[in-house]
Amino acid sequence: AYQIGPWIAEDGATAEELFKTALNAAAGKPIFCDVVVPNTSAMEIAKKYGFELQRPFVRMFLGECKYPADTSRMYAISGVEKG
Repeated sequence: AYQIGPWIAEDGATAEELFKTALNAAAGKPIFCDVVVPNTSAMEIAKKYGFELQRPFVRMFLGECKYPADTSRMYAISGVEKG
């Protein structure tokens, strides 16, 4: 299957254009996308194009999280094995 990600954009409109481009490049092939769930725009775009939540992931850390991620521009990771 093809993997969409990392998927990073400044705003939802740009993110959707990038997503459509990736979908067109892999037309007719199975596609996975590990959406960053706190980003509601990412979830809405993926659902709009027929994607369904298959498995949730939880980001974990040990100790104090001194540098929390800003997920507002993160739409999908490159894969759980890569982060």
